[in-house]
Amino acid sequence: MADVIFAATDAETHLTPLRRFLAETGGTSPIRPGILFARILAPDSFVLRQSLILIMAYLNGAAPSKTWIL
Repeated sequence: MADVIFAATDAETHLTPLRRFLAETGGTSPIRPGILFARILAPDSFVLRQSLILIMAYLNGAAPSKTWIL
């Protein structure tokens, strides 16, 4: 399980695209203006890490550091 909190003035615009990266066992929602919360559940850490890499790349607008990809 992993939680992601994303804070930005335009956070709500990322809600629908972010949901595409989540499996059926995950979800995301706005918790207040400018803040999204996502919970990711996966059967093992490899699958969880794959989801996190996609989400981090999308939200940051760039690939995560090499330590996440290796």
